[in-house]
Amino acid sequence: MNHTSKLLKKYASLSKKLLNSLADYGEDVGKLISNKYNAKSRECQEFGCHEGDRLFFIFFREWINLLIGVKLLYSNNLMNISIPTIRSLYEIFLQIIYLLMDKQTFEEKGKCYFLCNSWKNWKVSEKNKIFYDQFFREKMANETVNSLEITYNELSKQEGYNIYAKSIKKLSKNHGHFNAEWYKVYEYTVNPSDDRFSLAKITKVVKEKFSNNPSIQNIFYFFYYNLYDIMSQQAHGVVLADRLITLHDGRSFLKPVNYPGFETTYLEFINIMFFAMIIKIRDMYFYGDEGTWNSSSCIDILKLNNKNNEIIEKLRKIECELVDYLE
Repeated sequence: MNHTSKLLKKYASLSKKLLNSLADYGEDVGKLISNKYNAKSRECQEFGCHEGDRLFFIFFREWINLLIGVKLLYSNNLMNISIPTIRSLYEIFLQIIYLLMDKQTFEEKGKCYFLCNSWKNWKVSEKNKIFYDQFFREKMANETVNSLEITYNELSKQEGYNIYAKSIKKLSKNHGHFNAEWYKVYEYTVNPSDDRFSLAKITKVVKEKFSNNPSIQNIFYFFYYNLYDIMSQQAHGVVLADRLITLHDGRSFLKPVNYPGFETTYLEFINIMFFAMIIKIRDMYFYGDEGTWNSSSCIDILKLNNKNNEIIEKLRKIECELVDYLE
């Protein structure tokens, strides 16, 4: 094995170690929250009683699943291929922070999400009915559409959901192409003058919630207005700028696909997202119950963050060595 192969192997191993630590920690935090949720469920079993909790679990579980996917790609030196998945991690992260940032609106946001999801399912099936007719029996296609429409109509009449149904109706009428993003529907319900709430605006809202930590504020802004744009280009096409190596003598060539470039910055991005999210989870679910949180052997945010930052520094050094070998 030549030196370049050894460096790549070391990069893959360190990346796997970092991402494994986050995934394992996330699983442990999930178990703690699951116990909290089960206790709350026993106390209240009414319809729609814990929609905020249910939505959080869906988001958090998906975030961890995507993180495991990124780990598998990084551990095989397929970092560049993971960029669209990291983009999804960021989008889910923003929604988790937006959901958790205010206890007063937590459950309402959950109800809004599930109503919007029901509306989407109905409208997508309606739009794709031609496809259903072609590959399935027409009767089955009609039954699918009708069933989803009934489900939405029943949910939209429930107290706590009906207010968002009115917003969905208005927004779908005002916009020819309307995807019923739940955060857009929620913000429009609260403030009808804002009918174009987006992830960019969530970024600004989230940034304000970390006003006591300017470094995290600046990182959020940097991520959205720099990294997110790059990740979006990668998701919708191919970004070659970070793959092109220009030598001192003017010669240029494409970097091998398994060589890290900007990808260590993405790992740092994931690490920061994770700990910002964990802090909000702690404040949401364990405020006033610090004993339960602190009694878990897995919960040592500062220690794990420091270890991961050390790994990130090692990865950056490997990146520099690999560039030297390319030259």
